[in-house]
Amino acid sequence: MAKIEVDEEEYARSKRVFDTLAKIASDPKRKAKLEALHKEVDPSVPTPTIEAEKAILEPVEAVRKEFDAYKKQQEEKETKALADRQQSEWTANWNSGQSKLKARGYTPEAIAKFEEDMAQKGITDHELYADAWEKRNPTPPPAMPGGTGSWNFLEIPAEDKDVDIKRLIEQTARKESSDSVADKMAIQALNEFRGATARR
Repeated sequence: MAKIEVDEEEYARSKRVFDTLAKIASDPKRKAKLEALHKEVDPSVPTPTIEAEKAILEPVEAVRKEFDAYKKQQEEKETKALADRQQSEWTANWNSGQSKLKARGYTPEAIAKFEEDMAQKGITDHELYADAWEKRNPTPPPAMPGGTGSWNFLEIPAEDKDVDIKRLIEQTARKESSDSVADKMAIQALNEFRGATARR
């Protein structure tokens, strides 16, 4: 075999390249990267390290993907179950609030108006809203006849008070006809009412 003369400097350079490649190839991860780079410049070269890694990693990756899909599915189920439970509780509380207001004497129309205002103000508690509304809109005291205060029909008035009422009570107690007194009082009350209305 003929001897090939090699320049010493060229030999040293080739040795450095060979040693560097050997060092890179000694680590499996770096070796796979080296094979990938080699394949980029020469697609025909084999890549045994990459192929071996694929054979190991592909089944593992398939299991990981399957687990991730299952995990996501479970999270979605739990999220939906929680949302359904919260919606069910909210609906039950809302219906209960409506029932409580009906029991307090509110009409369906009044409750609907309350709920419109509640929606605008972000309130979900019917009773809380009704309590606040009643505080702002207190029920007026019952009107007294003639504006003179309450009447006690079991008590005979004093002489200087209403003589007609006294006569009416006495006649009723004696079981006498009290129509004339009652008629007189009715006419007086009607005249007073007409006079008060005319003054307005």
